[in-house]
Amino acid sequence: MADLKDQLIRLGSTNPELRPHIRPVLAELQRTSKLNLMRDIVDLRAFGKLRSQARKGGDEQTADMLKDIFKHFSDRLQLDGGEEKAFNRLNNMLGRPPSDANMLRNQVAKIADLLGIKTPVNF
Repeated sequence: MADLKDQLIRLGSTNPELRPHIRPVLAELQRTSKLNLMRDIVDLRAFGKLRSQARKGGDEQTADMLKDIFKHFSDRLQLDGGEEKAFNRLNNMLGRPPSDANMLRNQVAKIADLLGIKTPVNF
């Protein structure tokens, strides 16, 4: 998603007449990115069950507050392009761990590089 964002920014800087059309797309990309990060952190199924429990108990205010809490965290969580790429790479690696130590080392070095973390000289 960061690549798309970079391409849209480049397009807007080279074609100023497109900026009014590009801005809403960039805003939606950012909102979607935050929501995806929140989904990676919070168990959405459990969160939904919690809201349902409040509703079934007749407590709409609590259900609405839970929704507001989720939105607050979603709005606050923001990664830049490199962080988003690193986060996605880490999540992919957790889902499909590298089969050997060298591949693991390589992936960890790439994540560190995306985050600007220096790797040891002999890493």
